[in-house]
Amino acid sequence: MKYASYKHILRFFMIIIVIGGFPLCPASALPPAAGPRIILSQSEVAPGHTLLLEVDTSDAPRAYTRIELSYNEITIPVIEHPSGIEGKFIGLIPIPLSAKPAKNVVLLKFSDKNSIHTKAVAFTIVSTTFATEELRIDPAMIILSDDDRRRVEREWLEVKEIYTDKISARLWREPFQMPLAGGVTSAFGTKRVFNGTMVSIHSGVDLRSDIGTPVFSANQGVVKLAKELFYAGNCVVIDHGMNIFTVYAHLSVIQVAAGQSVCKGQQLGLSGATGRVNGPHLHWGARVGGIKVCPIQLSDVIRKLSEI
Repeated sequence: MKYASYKHILRFFMIIIVIGGFPLCPASALPPAAGPRIILSQSEVAPGHTLLLEVDTSDAPRAYTRIELSYNEITIPVIEHPSGIEGKFIGLIPIPLSAKPAKNVVLLKFSDKNSIHTKAVAFTIVSTTFATEELRIDPAMIILSDDDRRRVEREWLEVKEIYTDKISARLWREPFQMPLAGGVTSAFGTKRVFNGTMVSIHSGVDLRSDIGTPVFSANQGVVKLAKELFYAGNCVVIDHGMNIFTVYAHLSVIQVAAGQSVCKGQQLGLSGATGRVNGPHLHWGARVGGIKVCPIQLSDVIRKLSEI
């Protein structure tokens, strides 16, 4: 009897040890880590617009060894929040003009000392109607000669390489500004009908300006291109880091050179009417991660960073 009692007592203590010292279910069945706090700039977004995603791990800034963002299997750069607060990060998600209305997600992957976790952040791409405008231009800018076609192909490859060879670090420290004070004469996404033929979708905004109006850099960056192009005329492209580029086209005069660092508000040149145009204006464009986006909406999104 005494031996049986000892066996019952031993079994009792073994149960206590198992419950207190080891999990009763596999690790995969445990509740996932709460993870970072995530703030998306908006739940609905139009094609050609940019989403801002803020990641906040400031409660435990050193608990995570890696944070990654992706959208449509494309990796989105994650950088420190402009506020400089330890454990806060941002990422910009560009929505292509060709995107169809649908529910989508941005995937956030984060690692801690135990494993890798994933969070899906939902948003919706909404339907948008873009205006159509009819323009009369030089027919030689629509039906190209063999020489012009070869030139356009060479320039397309050159510009493509510029957007591939990007600076990952953020070069800007302040919100973006308009490159000149003129109002918008042609909006982003407008369907362009040249001489009665549908030719293109407007990938920037046209700003009203007379020939010779000073044009200024929207923010700090490095000039990646400063030359005449067939369609864009005299053109400047600036890399602002973090996969952000801005474009200034149809200039009459270029006043910077490729490789030159520029400050926010620095004069880049004078507006004009070079390239494929029907009158003087400034074409202002932007790209995020190689995707053409509306520069005005992008500027608004960055300006909303509460700590910038």
